[in-house]
Amino acid sequence: MKIRVAAFILTLLMFVAAAGCTTNKETDTDTSVPTASDINEETTTDNTPVFPDADYDGAGFVVYARSSDAGSYKGMYIVSDNVVDTMSEAVYLRNLAVEEKYDVKISTMEEDNPYEKIRAYLQSGDVPFDLVLDRRSYLGSLAQEGCFYNFNHLEHVDFTQKYWDANCARDYEVAGKLFFMANDISVSNLAGARFFYFNKQLIADYNLEDPYDLVHNNKWTLDKFLSMVQSVSTDNGDGVWNAADTYGLLAEEGASNGNIMHLLVGCGIKFVEKNPDGTLTTNAYNEKTLDIMSKVASVLLNNNYSITYQQASAGADTSNFANIYDYGRSLFTQDHFLFIQGNMGVAHQFKDMKSDYGVLPNPKYDEAQESYYHKMDKYSLIWAIPNCNMDYERVGIIMEYWAYQSSLTVMPAYYEITIKTKRVHEETASQMLDLIKSTILYDLSEPYGTNVASILYNGYTSGNLASSWSSNKKLIDKALMDLYDKITSLD
Repeated sequence: MKIRVAAFILTLLMFVAAAGCTTNKETDTDTSVPTASDINEETTTDNTPVFPDADYDGAGFVVYARSSDAGSYKGMYIVSDNVVDTMSEAVYLRNLAVEEKYDVKISTMEEDNPYEKIRAYLQSGDVPFDLVLDRRSYLGSLAQEGCFYNFNHLEHVDFTQKYWDANCARDYEVAGKLFFMANDISVSNLAGARFFYFNKQLIADYNLEDPYDLVHNNKWTLDKFLSMVQSVSTDNGDGVWNAADTYGLLAEEGASNGNIMHLLVGCGIKFVEKNPDGTLTTNAYNEKTLDIMSKVASVLLNNNYSITYQQASAGADTSNFANIYDYGRSLFTQDHFLFIQGNMGVAHQFKDMKSDYGVLPNPKYDEAQESYYHKMDKYSLIWAIPNCNMDYERVGIIMEYWAYQSSLTVMPAYYEITIKTKRVHEETASQMLDLIKSTILYDLSEPYGTNVASILYNGYTSGNLASSWSSNKKLIDKALMDLYDKITSLD
């Protein structure tokens, strides 16, 4: 069966335009899907990259992926045989284009935690997969052991193309080695950037400024965000502060995804940086960091402006939810919180929201800050390549074309239809998502566990960052030097 990708894309774009004119909220199981017949990758515009010819005689190309049934951070949209909605249609057509061009068969083998068995596969000499897709925070130790192949050694790939993430290639490279990479094949990376959702009804009820106007007028700053959080604090009349009341923020704790960690990044603080000679350092402790922490702590710690997920779920029946975070987000849909912080992957939980929600970037430190910044969820999925005896030219050729086809099919279907049309319901929110997507930063502390984030978080909660940083700075410096030396020593 020969199919035209261009025909599918045209139909897809027509579907986006039509869907964008509707006012009804749609669910992700909408079966009004664009259909396509005839795929032909040669029907392209003049700026289409040139891809090498190859024929792999029907061989398998296998992704070892975090399970699509996992309780969180699922491995989504890699393969599809059941074409029932927009996303599965796009995945099917994308994979078919790759399979027909190179005569391969794309498939997955799934585990809840692939990282746990990768080392054993490599030691056995029998590695039945070509790629790994798992949580970045769990893959760093394997990379330091030499378990992963250097993306920089792949042939026939071009990280400057829009279907690769050039920021990831820049930020995750150490000593010329790049063991993790993001591209359009997987939507997990796009879905992993955290930002703020806000409740429109509470904005009106408390007569607050329009958050979108604040962004457009360059006034969406940390001070403004915190003042709005403090504006919403209402007891339901029983004198007990619990999940039945109304707050400015549903707060998240912890060094991984605590609100303070994302606010620090949003204000331009980097946890780990590279020196001009490529060695690693941290400059996270400074007067600006102390100022941010002091301001945030005065609002979010020990007051009635916010409540944590743990506090919100205490004593509640959460048996119908996968975890306390899903339960907490259900309270957001019932107008209990002005703000929550999350990623694009949780927006489907708001489809039955009592009122409506909007989308905001992380606030800037002040109006002089040039750009917004967004941190990846530490646990979001990323690509790695097993370091074993395999045909890496083949891996590069297939990944490049697969990512390209994803940029034509899967990513538009996910971003333009699933996210922008079904999960947000206004053009301004779509503009905010574009802004967020373009300002994602990658920090080496995520995959490599340098302990910088933990020290910062502990200093935030204790109110004594100066002491904890002083007592740990030498250990941090040594850990970063050891990490650099270890990666440098790898083949």
